[in-house]
Parts: sequence; C-alpha cells; structure tokens
Amino acid sequence: MELKEILSHAEAVQFLLYSIQHGKQTRTALKKALPEDVPTDALLDAMTDFGFLCRDGKQFRLNQERLEQLRQFLQLYTAVQNQTAEQDFTHFLTAQREQEIPHAMLGTELAFFESVVSGNSDTVHLLYSPLGGKGYGKLSEDPLRNLKYHLIITISMLTRYCIQGGMPQEEAFSLSDLYIQRTDAAKSEPQIRVLHYQVIQDFTGKMRRLQDTAQHSPLVLKAMDYISIHLHSRIFLQDVADATAVSAPHLSRQFQKEMHVSISEYIAIKKIEAAKNLLQYTQQPASAISSLLSFSSQSYFIKVFQKYVGMTPKEYRRQFQNSTRFS
Repeated sequence: MELKEILSHAEAVQFLLYSIQHGKQTRTALKKALPEDVPTDALLDAMTDFGFLCRDGKQFRLNQERLEQLRQFLQLYTAVQNQTAEQDFTHFLTAQREQEIPHAMLGTELAFFESVVSGNSDTVHLLYSPLGGKGYGKLSEDPLRNLKYHLIITISMLTRYCIQGGMPQEEAFSLSDLYIQRTDAAKSEPQIRVLHYQVIQDFTGKMRRLQDTAQHSPLVLKAMDYISIHLHSRIFLQDVADATAVSAPHLSRQFQKEMHVSISEYIAIKKIEAAKNLLQYTQQPASAISSLLSFSSQSYFIKVFQKYVGMTPKEYRRQFQNSTRFS
C-alpha cells in the first residue's frame, strides 16, 4: 500500500491513531473497532512500514517522532478528500462560512446532495464537509450524541434525495436503516466520522451504478470504478486490465466500443474534470493540482487542460471567479 492509499482512508487512520493512543494496541482489537470493509490489516502494515507505527510484540504503538508528519500528510490529502486545507488549499465553503454568507452555504449543500444523486464522486469529495465542523448546529450537550444526531439527519437527507433521483425506495430505506443502526451502536466520535464518510460513499456509488448499469457492461463499469478510485495516481491500461481480470487488448476494444473513447482519453477527461473542480473551489495553484492528479509535468497538465477546456487553468479559474463574483 502506497502513502496515497493510506491517506485515502483518512478517517480510519485517524481512528487507528486515536485507538492506539487510548488503549487498543493489538491487531485483533483494532480490527474489531473498525467496520469490516475498512482494510485494517493493510493500513496497520503500511503505517508500520512507513514508520508511523512501531511494533512491540503483538502490540502497536505510535512513533511520536513521525506522528506530526503523518498528521500533516493527512491535512494535505484531506484537501482533496474532505476539502479542509493546507496553507493555500482552502475550501471555498469554509471561506463562505467565515464570511457568514447563508445563501452560499445552502447553495453548496444543495450542490453536494445533487452530486451524490448524479453519482459524481469527484465533486462529492470536493464539496464534502467533515461532520460537526464549523457551521454545524449544537443539537446536544453530549459531543458524541450531537454527532450522532447530525449523522442521522445527513442519512435521512441522502435517502430522500436518492429516492427522488431514482433509487428504489426499499433499497434506499434499507441502506438508511443499516447506517442509522450503526450510528446508534457507535461508541466514539471517530467511529461516527468513519460512518459519515462511508454512508456518503455508499449512496454515491450506488447512484453511479444505478445510472451506469443500463448503459454499460459489468466489465466497463469495473474499469470506470477503478479509474475513479485511482484518479490521483498515474493509471496505465495494464493496471485497469489487471483490476478487471481481462487482457489489455480485450478491455481496450470493449471500452472503446461502449464509451466511444479510448481508456487513456477517458482517464485524461476525468482528470481534467477533477482539475476544473479544484480550480473552481480551492485556491490550490495549478502546479499543485497537476501534482495531485499525477500529471508527468505542469506543462503537460496545461497542454491537456487546454485541449479539453480550450483555455489554460489560470484563464479557467479567472473566468469562473468573474462569473460567480456577483451571483
């Protein structure tokens, strides 16, 4: 597991750090504390390999010398996943909240739920706001209960938006019941935050598959999913073929037949869509966006961006800012 893959499980990593610091130090105890779909074993091994954790027999302990470095990495990566910020990586919603502009908050909230309904995971990540952050109301004096209430509200809204978007009611309400039960059983704030991220991912993924199933074969859907998940890495045809368990030529032919573009062009298009979102909603410079999306160089990023958008990243950001300044 690479560093980016560790950071992509930011909530789970934070939960592991908290648990190890407060008494759960064995692999068995840590695995029981996290949902089954979290790759706890791989995370623990990778965090140890990178020096963030140390082993004392069967127990894990924090490497205090590298703990602050890991936290800095998490903050940087969260700029893409959760839209909190590094020094220059400030999510626009935070700025709107600090300026106390209620209509902008509502507009962003609506855009977030519409992105879930459309299955657009890139935009969902971009507009995601960590549960219980600035701007959330106080529903209980107990911090854990307060987060639970907010998560239940989010689950209810996701359910209704997705039903309106075409998800079968029984499926939507069953998913809602499942996550509300997990919320009720949660014993700590980190567990609630992990659930918050998971329920958003779950609804978004189901909506994307719901919209894609009628149009694409299972093979192409798997390829699209792999590309979406690994958008911030360099992706090669053979990587996608290995993930879908078919030969590269067969995958290439089938993908071209259904999507009417090659896999390499599809990857470029999705990366540019993500770049457009980052240019719109963050202050991250083009050089950093190029790096985050694993372009080989900033000049190549600008060249590809111009090909699909018709202008440079700098021109695109300026145009977007001008169009929204008085809205």
